[in-house]
Amino acid sequence: MAIASFEMDETDQTANVSPTMKMDINGEKSALIKIVTTQKNFGFDVGSLGVTATEWQNSEHPGEIWLYVPNGVMKISIQHPQFGSIKDYDLGSRLQKGRTYVMVLTSDQVNTLVVDYDNFQILDVNITPHDAELYINGIKQNLDKGRTSVRLPFGIHTWRVTAANYHMQEGKITINDKERQELQIQLKPAFGYLTLEAAGEMVGAEVWLDDIRIGTVPMQSHPVASGKHTLRVKQKYYSLWQKTITVTDEAPLRFSFTPTQFSPDYASAELSVDDRNVQIYDNDELLSASGGRWSGRLETGTHRLEVRKPNHTPSVRTVTVSNGQKLTYTLDTPRPILGKLNITTSPNGAEVIIDGKNFGTTPVVDRELIIGAHRIELRHPGCRPETREIVLQEGKTHIENIRLIDYCSAVLNTTPTGATVTIDGRYAGETPYQFNLEAGQYKIELSKSQYRKYAKTLKLDGNTQDINIKLRHDYVSGNKMYIQAGYNFFPFSGISFGAGIYINNINVEANYIQGIVKSEMVYWYDTRDDGFYKFAATYCPVGFNLKFGYGVHMGGRVCFTPQVGGQMFLMLENNQTNIIIAEGISKTSITFGARLSVNITSKLGISLTPDYLLHVHTSKGYRLLSDISPRIKNFARPFGCNVSVNLFF
Repeated sequence: MAIASFEMDETDQTANVSPTMKMDINGEKSALIKIVTTQKNFGFDVGSLGVTATEWQNSEHPGEIWLYVPNGVMKISIQHPQFGSIKDYDLGSRLQKGRTYVMVLTSDQVNTLVVDYDNFQILDVNITPHDAELYINGIKQNLDKGRTSVRLPFGIHTWRVTAANYHMQEGKITINDKERQELQIQLKPAFGYLTLEAAGEMVGAEVWLDDIRIGTVPMQSHPVASGKHTLRVKQKYYSLWQKTITVTDEAPLRFSFTPTQFSPDYASAELSVDDRNVQIYDNDELLSASGGRWSGRLETGTHRLEVRKPNHTPSVRTVTVSNGQKLTYTLDTPRPILGKLNITTSPNGAEVIIDGKNFGTTPVVDRELIIGAHRIELRHPGCRPETREIVLQEGKTHIENIRLIDYCSAVLNTTPTGATVTIDGRYAGETPYQFNLEAGQYKIELSKSQYRKYAKTLKLDGNTQDINIKLRHDYVSGNKMYIQAGYNFFPFSGISFGAGIYINNINVEANYIQGIVKSEMVYWYDTRDDGFYKFAATYCPVGFNLKFGYGVHMGGRVCFTPQVGGQMFLMLENNQTNIIIAEGISKTSITFGARLSVNITSKLGISLTPDYLLHVHTSKGYRLLSDISPRIKNFARPFGCNVSVNLFF
């Protein structure tokens, strides 16, 4: 099955006159395709527009099928149970209403034929423009940027190329056993170019071509289909400009517009409203967003002037204006749309503030307000302020019954300020702190560096006045480092140097004690092979200790720290020779004592440290010296005491 030809019959009036004329679903005359064929049982599809009617071969047209279709149809598909189908055959242009077309449809007997499968060749096609459509033997081909390669059997083939706004081209090509062939096709434009220029107020004028809006002025090289068209240019406040133009292929057409080519078509108007918070509209177009004033031009004709305000009934005035008039209108203000509000409180007498304005005290009965959202604030001495967001509706009464809660609104002040406030174990802020709490008992804790922690349970209610608290200095910290220098009284006199640290009140301390006393002269005798020798020496005590303890704060300045540790006591020998007479003169002890420190400031303090020494080891040399020297023996008495000056970090 193939379409041998398709063309319009200019002389045939079958589709345009009764009784053979048929109307489509839009009430317009249908186009008629007379399909020349002797076969039947065809199916026809022209797309979403649908087939209007089908008249098969009869006595009036025995060799034709009359197919009525809506105007505008561009493609047709034909199916047959024996001869196959033709899909999306391009009719070349849109079918016109009331016109008759003739299609010659050929079909052959189906025979079995043994052919040489190599009797095919490739046809390469390159088309400009790239959006064109290619039909070979009435069948649409797929193009990629205007290119395709088609495998065709030997013989003569028809082709047709179409594109919007371009002239159609068609022809025939013979495929034979030579090399692959190439078909180069460049369609000729079926359009010209329209350029519109403007000056002054004509810039932005709307442009219409054949009742279709195509843009605004200025417009550069706008493509327009060749032929006659109606060009219209309309600018607000000016009369319509209209002209019939003829566009030729690829030819430019230029127009320039100035205000002198157009006639004014407006009136001058001043509009005012006795309300600055309104919007003024003209035919639903906003003229003024605020201020209640507007002046300017109104196009000639009828205008619906409307004044709008949220939650108000708009005021409307219809006016008719003529060209050249000067008009002044005072428009009515919109009427508020009201609802009613009732407010009661327990206790009564609460101050009522609505949207920032005072409305007296409760109860409030049937108070009329503009509909919409409102913010209500209620204030009563000794009660928590209450806030409500409400929405009033037209013709309805909104009721609010509010129980006011006994409430503390007072300021907590401390000296000094900046203390951390904790209420019932939760951080609340820093002083000065504003209480906004329901009546009740609360555990209030105040803390500040270098000050004693304050904790107390307070009863707060609406009668609570501002609270003022003076914080006490706390020079004792559970986390600090210190160095110290002092004087050691017992068991021997000496100067001490030490350092220590408190971490969460756990204390570690180390000290060095340099004795400032010495023993009496001790004589040593030694008999050697070369004679008898006599030596004299004195001994000075030194000590090292390491202590551990736990600090207990006693007020803001005093810290009592029980300590336990160890101490090594040494005797340093001093004689007139370079020979060490006695070695290893030492005594090791476990110490039990306490450190009592008093902070004068946060950085400076004094401490007193009494100790009891439990001796656990005494060297042989020390025992020998203590037997002959009462003073050395006293250096190892079991009780000790030290007083120091402390510097804290």
